[in-house]
Amino acid sequence: MGGPNVVGAWMDGYLAAMGKYGTFSGRAARQEYWVFHLVLVVLSLAASVADLLVFGTGLDHQGPVGLVVLLVHLVPSLAVSVRRLHDIGRTGWWLLLEITVIGILVIFIFALQRGTPGPNRYGADPYGGGPQGVAA
Repeated sequence: MGGPNVVGAWMDGYLAAMGKYGTFSGRAARQEYWVFHLVLVVLSLAASVADLLVFGTGLDHQGPVGLVVLLVHLVPSLAVSVRRLHDIGRTGWWLLLEITVIGILVIFIFALQRGTPGPNRYGADPYGGGPQGVAA
């Protein structure tokens, strides 16, 4: 069940998103978005444990390791989120909704939605679908 192939595929997805570090144009498939954020959560938890063990910081304070993880992933997280919104045909400005509590829920629902089949105004279908939205 799972095994190295799943971990390798997840790391490939994470590294693909990190490879587009500051790319806010184009589209990101659901898998790219969710794999990136899942790996980020795991890295953040590991950083919190490291901060707790090495620096004695509690869960109520960000330690130096966690701060580095946060800073390294800030731009890629914004970029993959904007590209995810592009995939469903929305502008990246929708991310400003996350300032509000209800906006976090709206962005979460948007991130769950299936992307626009075929190309849209933000680029080609990340799954390689043609004009009819049929995946290659």
